[in-house]
Amino acid sequence: MKNYFYDLVLIIKNAVKKEERFTAWFEAESLDYARFNCGNIRQAGSVDQQYISIDLIAGQKHASCKLGLANNSALDKATILDAIKTMRHQIAECADDPYLMINEKDESSEYVATDQLQDKTWIVQQILHEAQGLDLVGCYIGGPIYRGFANSFGQKNWFQKSSFVLDSSVYHSGDKAIKQSYSDTIFNIEIFQRKIEEARAGLRLFDQGTKTIKPGNYRAYFAPSAVQEILAMLNWGGFSKKSLETKSSPLMPLYNEQKGLSKHFSLSENISGGVGPNFQSQGFLKPQNLSLIEHGKYKNSLISPKTAKEYKLDHNGADDDEVMTSMDMAGGDMDEKDILTTLNDGLYINNLWYLNFSDRHNGCLTGMTRFFCYTVKNGQREAPFSVMRFDDSIYRIFGDNLRHITKNREMLIDNATYDERITSCAIVPGIIAENVRFTL
Repeated sequence: MKNYFYDLVLIIKNAVKKEERFTAWFEAESLDYARFNCGNIRQAGSVDQQYISIDLIAGQKHASCKLGLANNSALDKATILDAIKTMRHQIAECADDPYLMINEKDESSEYVATDQLQDKTWIVQQILHEAQGLDLVGCYIGGPIYRGFANSFGQKNWFQKSSFVLDSSVYHSGDKAIKQSYSDTIFNIEIFQRKIEEARAGLRLFDQGTKTIKPGNYRAYFAPSAVQEILAMLNWGGFSKKSLETKSSPLMPLYNEQKGLSKHFSLSENISGGVGPNFQSQGFLKPQNLSLIEHGKYKNSLISPKTAKEYKLDHNGADDDEVMTSMDMAGGDMDEKDILTTLNDGLYINNLWYLNFSDRHNGCLTGMTRFFCYTVKNGQREAPFSVMRFDDSIYRIFGDNLRHITKNREMLIDNATYDERITSCAIVPGIIAENVRFTL
């Protein structure tokens, strides 16, 4: 695939005129998938797709296009040449772009991860075997993802890494199910077996009936999937330098040192530990690890080249939307086996959804519990509880009221497959927080 991309770059390079420049962004994947229902395969197959986005530049004017490719450079050549001719006509009608950003440095790089992902047939067989007798529904997707960048200054970047996502639920009855996600770069059967054992235990707890709890403040454990949902809201403009400059970031009080978070809370953009490239679509490189919150204090922002130019700053290779693509929250000292005993009396929150800001400027969030959430009494599972809404502040959950963080962390890869798989992920632990506000 890499040599194929370089062949396409050569076609573009030979087609542009002396006074023209170009950038090329390449996206491709080889995807295997299987859809499950009632613990059986209902659909399976594979998808191979390749796209290239070309930006043709003349002075401060430019035009772009995205092309679907045939994975055959001889066939793709005519498509690319026609697109370049069309863009030339478009440029003639364009105005100058004052924020045009081009990386004129040669920051070439190449990363090809060792493919540890096992044979797709073996993985699916393990899923079917462990799920015997369960109404497991969901989808497995896995395989390599490719990204490439090149420009007329000679820069070439290549990234290749395999990963998988098993996004599934084990259905009980009515609106009751145990939602689970397992994703990584290698399928560990022991981890999957533990998840299935947890699902079976959850089904037995559902058999006891659902409990209704009153609104109030509760000690709560948030599983990694729930923690990720909360952090995803912070990622929505929280670390964007543009949002900070326009005073729209939910982390303004933290940035201005008006409020703080727990000294045990640290968060970074860890590109080296993720499933995406260390370069973005304009060819600018990202640091391997960028600390954003360090021991409860705001450390760095995500700064795109465009924002850097607008505010006369140095950028750190962030994409235009200035969000984390490889979130990494530091673990703590609580063993996974001690979660229930440490929680003692409280709520175990597996999943959250419908999150939104109730007061964005003060970092206040609201959302609903989802799927398998249950009460804990004297360190033992008691009963599932009906859906509840929480409304609280990140400065309480990750600040004054944060009590424990698990040692174990989970990789959660974005399961979106609109057009193509997403190379965003989060590595997060579970947490216990005091006095979480549940309103109805």
